[in-house]
Amino acid sequence: ARIKPILKELGQEKIDLIEWSEDIESLVKESLKPAEIDKVEMVDDATAMVWLAQDQRSIAIGKMGQNITLASRLTGVAIQLQEITSASDETFELDDEEESE
Repeated sequence: ARIKPILKELGQEKIDLIEWSEDIESLVKESLKPAEIDKVEMVDDATAMVWLAQDQRSIAIGKMGQNITLASRLTGVAIQLQEITSASDETFELDDEEESE
């Protein structure tokens, strides 16, 4: 009931609601929805490492990087995406670091 008047005022503009959490890792995970995130780990106070399946990467990034940029601004941390490999040993592939080398 509270959202409908806001949507009416915004007209055609989109709005997403996420559940607030004091836990920054949970907040990062929520902010990247609808992407399905497997794991979030804080590297330091300003960087979050996010593991997700390859098919969820484009959803997390969004059109022209809009989703990940908004999530980063909302949470106040830089978000780095890492793809989970389908290897039987469940190791993580660090694509972003490999691409920058």
